[in-house]
Amino acid sequence: MLMNAMLAETAAELIDSMESAVLPRFVPAGRRADLADRDTVLMPWHDLTISFYLPFPQAESEDRTASIVITNKLLTGRHLSVDELFACALQNLTAASYLAPFPEILNSLTRLIGSEFLPPSCEEPPVPVWFVSNRQKCFGASAILCPEVIRELHEHLGERFMILPASVHEVLCLSPDDDDAPARYSDMVREINDQVVEPAERLSDHVYLCTDGIVTSYERAERVRRPRRRHRQEYCRA
Repeated sequence: MLMNAMLAETAAELIDSMESAVLPRFVPAGRRADLADRDTVLMPWHDLTISFYLPFPQAESEDRTASIVITNKLLTGRHLSVDELFACALQNLTAASYLAPFPEILNSLTRLIGSEFLPPSCEEPPVPVWFVSNRQKCFGASAILCPEVIRELHEHLGERFMILPASVHEVLCLSPDDDDAPARYSDMVREINDQVVEPAERLSDHVYLCTDGIVTSYERAERVRRPRRRHRQEYCRA
């Protein structure tokens, strides 16, 4: 009873400070209809969907995914529009974003569990790969929404790079080494989704391309029939 009362008090405090605490996250493909039925605030991004949440402090919840999902009722109570909510969430996420070259992540995993327990897929890739998430590595794939993250990735990977949706928790970014790379890596993403990623954590089954700050969705089966969807992410200005 005491723990429930403490969580209820924390929830009330989080809602009162929504603008400074809210974060965006990508919704797994299998949960979009369910969340829409629950009056959840949703925003489209290419073929993905963004929802918004208030994470519980880990000190008060053993579950690192514990959170309050923002509904339209909560949003109306705060007199915020969806665009205003997104702006707040993006500002909060930028401060919490995390980028690292893949070898650094590999070294961390090796120190944590030992190289003998790493699968072959964790071998260092032949091309530079960047890991993008948040500091908690929880629902961190949405960090790719941050213009500052896009700008830093351009600095490391050049004017054009691919975004591989590894899971709801992270994305991997790398430069295409030839014109067939997007199709080849889309096949890889699809295979990994089928064999490794839990259905509740899957995003899309293809890659995205970012060229000079413009993100496009690479959907091989559809690219001949219709133009790719585009989304410009303007860089934050001081």
